[in-house]
Amino acid sequence: DRQDSQGSVGAEKHEALVMILGTLANLVTFIFEDLVTGGFFDRRLTSVLGSVTW
Repeated sequence: DRQDSQGSVGAEKHEALVMILGTLANLVTFIFEDLVTGGFFDRRLTSVLGSVTW
């Protein structure tokens, strides 16, 4: 390893951030696809948004 201890910590933080972002991206994609196909989330979000006055 050419990294010093600080570099290793930075790499670990970076990997954790990438993992979190990847998980969020997958979740958003899942919800979006479910919305498009008119699934459970669509009905639930519609009822929630319908109760909100814009």
